[in-house]
Amino acid sequence: MPEFRDPIALFRAAVDAINAENWNDAAALIDPVSLHAFHRQLDARIVPGDRVVAVTVEEYLAHSPDTPRSVAEYFVEQSRTQSDPSRRLHDHLPSVPTLDAFHSLTPAQTFSAWLDGRSLRRQVERLVSDGHVSAEIAQHRSSIGFNDYRYVALGVVPDGDQVVHVLYRREFDTSQMLVDRAATWLASLPLDEQALARDLWDALLQTSSPAGVSQMTPGF
Repeated sequence: MPEFRDPIALFRAAVDAINAENWNDAAALIDPVSLHAFHRQLDARIVPGDRVVAVTVEEYLAHSPDTPRSVAEYFVEQSRTQSDPSRRLHDHLPSVPTLDAFHSLTPAQTFSAWLDGRSLRRQVERLVSDGHVSAEIAQHRSSIGFNDYRYVALGVVPDGDQVVHVLYRREFDTSQMLVDRAATWLASLPLDEQALARDLWDALLQTSSPAGVSQMTPGF
């Protein structure tokens, strides 16, 4: 792992690597023990040691007799699909084709593949695959890039000898406050509250949608 004595420099390097979709570089910033722990926990999630016994349709109906058989069959099939290790692998690590390939990965490679699976690019691909987003919208999104993780480090909080917490927030463009419904909402506030809203704009976007203000949160 590269040597970083400044936690904020490490934080910025991680954000830069993720925005550039350099998953290997991002994984290289993680300490080895954390990588090993992550790999072990993910392996247990994908291929659990205690196999889950699939519920049959008859058992489902016995527990819920008012359920139509077709509905029971659907839920039982969904349960079987979700418990399939190959399906779990695809959900967590879509770039890894087989369980054998997964088990051949190093902890750093596993984390790199997991970051890829959680990326904005993969999220858009899943939305297209599920029919929630058109291919045209996905193409437009791809053309403008996926580097949407814009964070500003505010400071650090030491927590013992080995851990430091980095306090951060999203970087935001206050010009967003001057258009459409956001501008109407801002203008409706008393002057002192308008100043407060400008200071807290990022928090407002991430936690609520006052008076029709659009909520925008990162998919991280």
